[in-house]
Amino acid sequence: MKKFILPVAIVMIGATSALASNVNKSSSKVPLNGYAFRPAEVIKCIDSHVVCDTEGTVMCTADLGNGPEQLFQKISDTSCPNSLFVRP
Repeated sequence: MKKFILPVAIVMIGATSALASNVNKSSSKVPLNGYAFRPAEVIKCIDSHVVCDTEGTVMCTADLGNGPEQLFQKISDTSCPNSLFVRP
């Protein structure tokens, strides 16, 4: 019985650390509401109510009445400089 305990423990430790590293990788993406930037308006960052990610390859967009617009991360009502990406 003792011969099985050590190998099983080693396998469990390995599986746990593999799962922990995968959780860490997937948490590098942060879901955020995307904001359309409209420089001519008083409140320049308009909430699209579309959830995007901070990392990716395809730009997050939404149609808020003016055709498709690229979405950004909001810093303040007048600043939304960081591009957001489509959630997989």
